[in-house]
Amino acid sequence: MLSGNPAVQRFLGVIGAQDRLTGPSTAAFPYFDVATGQAWTLRPNDGVVPWWIFNPNRRVPGTGLGEYVALASLMRRHPGRRIDQVLDCTGALWERFLRPLLVSVLNTPPEEGSADLAGAVMRETFAKGGRAIYPRVASPSLAATFVDPALDRLRQSGVDIRLGRRLARLNLQDGKVTGLIFTDGKQAIEPLDSVVLAVPPWTARNCCPVSSPRTRSAPSSTRTSSSLQRPSYHCSSAWWAAQRSGCSPFTTDYPSRSVPPIDCSTSIRRSWRIALERGRVSSWSAEATPPCRIVKEKRATFAANACTECAAAFDLHAMVQSLPGRGLDRYRLAGHHRGRSAIRRARRSAGHPAMNFTLDDLELGIGRANKALIKQQRGDGHWVFELEADATIPSEYVLLRQYLGEPDDLELERKIGAYLRRIQGEHGGWPLFHGGAFDISASIKAYFCLKTIGDSPEAPHMARARARSWAHGGILRANVFTRILLAQFGELSWKDVPTIPVELILLPRWFPIHLSRMSYWARTVMAPLLVLAALKVRARNPRGTRLPELFVTADKLPPKPPSHQKRRLGPCSSMGLDRVLKVVEPFWPKALRRRAIERCKSFVAERLNGEDGLGAIYPAMANAVMMYDALGYPPEHPERSPPPATLSKSS
Repeated sequence: MLSGNPAVQRFLGVIGAQDRLTGPSTAAFPYFDVATGQAWTLRPNDGVVPWWIFNPNRRVPGTGLGEYVALASLMRRHPGRRIDQVLDCTGALWERFLRPLLVSVLNTPPEEGSADLAGAVMRETFAKGGRAIYPRVASPSLAATFVDPALDRLRQSGVDIRLGRRLARLNLQDGKVTGLIFTDGKQAIEPLDSVVLAVPPWTARNCCPVSSPRTRSAPSSTRTSSSLQRPSYHCSSAWWAAQRSGCSPFTTDYPSRSVPPIDCSTSIRRSWRIALERGRVSSWSAEATPPCRIVKEKRATFAANACTECAAAFDLHAMVQSLPGRGLDRYRLAGHHRGRSAIRRARRSAGHPAMNFTLDDLELGIGRANKALIKQQRGDGHWVFELEADATIPSEYVLLRQYLGEPDDLELERKIGAYLRRIQGEHGGWPLFHGGAFDISASIKAYFCLKTIGDSPEAPHMARARARSWAHGGILRANVFTRILLAQFGELSWKDVPTIPVELILLPRWFPIHLSRMSYWARTVMAPLLVLAALKVRARNPRGTRLPELFVTADKLPPKPPSHQKRRLGPCSSMGLDRVLKVVEPFWPKALRRRAIERCKSFVAERLNGEDGLGAIYPAMANAVMMYDALGYPPEHPERSPPPATLSKSS
């Protein structure tokens, strides 16, 4: 399997077997072409920008850049279509890379495989860079990695595990599973019971009367097992896997729908000859072949082709259980559905202790919460609490009015100033939540707001905030959103702001960076912000407030904290990508930029919601107002000028 499979990692974390997947720390795939004797190694780079395709020593030999560009078409959605209807299944890239890869992914002839499923796999692996495709092997075996730890975990939880019984069929009444019929008896299904059917295709057809005749199992395979213990490699249409007990080359025979007749001696000689040519063994002769065996196996999965996909669409919910949400879907991986359990464990990263409480503890906590709420109930039966944001929201509201050059509202500014001084932290700055740690970006905005209102930079609270900001690097350590605001007010050059091309709105959904991969509030914030970053409009700033005192000289800058984005991009860091974008941005097609801006405008206009504003969140509303202002919309335009209640309510 590949390292970019999050479902596998989550499952192993639950059963406590995270350490049983082994593999290299680089994405490297050695290949050997049996027909030509040529050997090479595919070496994708770790970052999401696939610069490896430009390096002949890293990509598949004999391939050109055009073949990799054409591969992008596979990453789109193609419901019900075969791969050969989407890609040209010829050429070096197909024969030497895609075909053997899709063999292992789909367990079916790649040409007739599901293009939709293949595209999903490519989006989740190769499109995310080398870090998502490190090879991972279950060690010492699949059973010891996935099955045995899971059974142990179930036993520790008090589950009664019964093995050694063969399921004959499901008992269905009115399309609902009401019982399990085994070869040695029956098992009734109670209303609150759940059934997870995890059986191979040939068993599923016998168990499920509604099973579609259009679905079939994947083609059979043959396996040669010997005492050879060497690293795995790929040759033609066979995958070699090193195991503790030996090395097994797997070959799938696609023209035949059943296990084909095999000449065992011929297959063994061929396997050892390949191993000798690749240097996996130092010597070999037909007379001195180590003990070997040929194993003929059926695939335990459905054929991942377009026919199976269409069949799943027709009878996906043909079998249900007696309660809502108890659907029995044989085309889906078994898993926990987040909406089915009233009590869920919070997601915790590795190293955090798991929650450990009883139902009595839960009832006690609920009772205490009830009493606390009843004490705060008002006399007429209602509750009311203060809805409070961090310092950035009121600060940005004052700065928005300065950006637009609106008339002064001194009473409102007096209240906001008093509020910001009151919530200033003991550390001298402003946090992102009550009692939190110092945040450089929130502190810069609050300081900017207070100075705009009229607070003297020499006032004690301003001096404390300034000193704390210096200790954290000042303006040059602010986040991207704060840098954009400071560039609008002329405090920073736009060269000091990371480039966010507005053309991002035009990227296809399969691209690793896309608005659809963000939360809704983030999308509503980003869409108008993309336009602002593209137009680079200067704030009116009638009071002319400046912040030269918050800059720190380069020799006094503290070390920069580690960047998560840099770790993701690997050698092609975010800074390197930003430099490239800054060089090419002046040459970007103007027609494409206009189209992207129009797409952003449409995105915002479709989601405006009267007094509730864009996304029901202040930053999105403020960015939308500034976007329409930058595009030349007059103040009275209905889309540019939301009711005053909208911004004041959200701020």
